[in-house]
Amino acid sequence: MAPTYRRLALSVGTGGWVGCAVDDAAPFYVRFALDEHGRLSPVELHLAPGATITTVVLQRLPLVDLELDVNEGPARQPLLDRLEGEAPDPVAALAATMPKPAPRAPVRLVTSAVLVQPDKRPHPDSFYQGVARLYRRLARETRRPAVVIAEANHVPVTTAHRWIKEARRRGHLPPGQKGRRV
Repeated sequence: MAPTYRRLALSVGTGGWVGCAVDDAAPFYVRFALDEHGRLSPVELHLAPGATITTVVLQRLPLVDLELDVNEGPARQPLLDRLEGEAPDPVAALAATMPKPAPRAPVRLVTSAVLVQPDKRPHPDSFYQGVARLYRRLARETRRPAVVIAEANHVPVTTAHRWIKEARRRGHLPPGQKGRRV
């Protein structure tokens, strides 16, 4: 069964704060800081006032999607530009600018994981760029993107891991972190 993908509505504040709304759920606020690799990583989380904190609520927070969006999407530069500003109370500062997404049914994504493997070795840079694009898409849909790549391309998982490692080495993916996707 394909996982569901929820569209994020973002609002960039000062001090590294990003307000996020998902479908019809209550908004939440995440403060980002640059890590040692130059990636924006979440360092603080606030749920909207009055939101009930349960394990289900916490598990459904799309932090991986949000981290991908702020590192690779159009919100990256505005966030970097306002990163050094004073860090106000996130709820008060961002609540007024938070977009209100309309409730809607989740959209199911189907990502083709088949790669066109070139005959010549070593593989050209364009192949590893494709591996990186595919890996980033699959990381939003599954916790095991390398396994999906391996199965779709009829190669051992070790081969898919090698492709991903080479894409990282060539700078098409950021350095990996244990227990984290992308």
